[in-house]
Amino acid sequence: MEQYYIATAEGKTEGPYSFENLEVQCNCGMISPETLVCVVGGQEWTEFKTILSQKGKRLPDRHRVEEVRKKLYDPAWASSSKEPQEANFAQKPLTEITVEDMFRGIGIIALIAGVVLALFTFQSSPALAVLELFSGVFSCLGCFWCAKVITLLSSAVNFLSALVRKFDSFSDKQ
Repeated sequence: MEQYYIATAEGKTEGPYSFENLEVQCNCGMISPETLVCVVGGQEWTEFKTILSQKGKRLPDRHRVEEVRKKLYDPAWASSSKEPQEANFAQKPLTEITVEDMFRGIGIIALIAGVVLALFTFQSSPALAVLELFSGVFSCLGCFWCAKVITLLSSAVNFLSALVRKFDSFSDKQ
């Protein structure tokens, strides 16, 4: 079983760790996919996500979403990237739009609808306009809260599935 050393942010080397251990650490957020790793006895340091792809594994959902967001919204990352750049959110493939993105979009639409309705009814009924405005704001907040809960639940599922895989591999060895 291959073992790996990792390079910490402080410039130190830790390990060796098994691949499964590193995968759990990545799923838990203890290391990032960009963490440099080196196989025991090797000389070349590579990013952990490269090792993941070589072993046919995917990045945890949370990290894939972060990479897509960086590609779409971070100009510094986009200018330094060697990958083709996506111009804007409208060109994002539907397969990369997450449930969280949909909740956030619905929340923004609810907020805009509340503001527009409030503007149109303010002259005739200021009390109703305030009610419509608050309705839009709280609907938006509710949708953003749901998106955050889904993100946290997804992280918990990734963590638990990594633990299950770890315990399964441990029990297989005994």
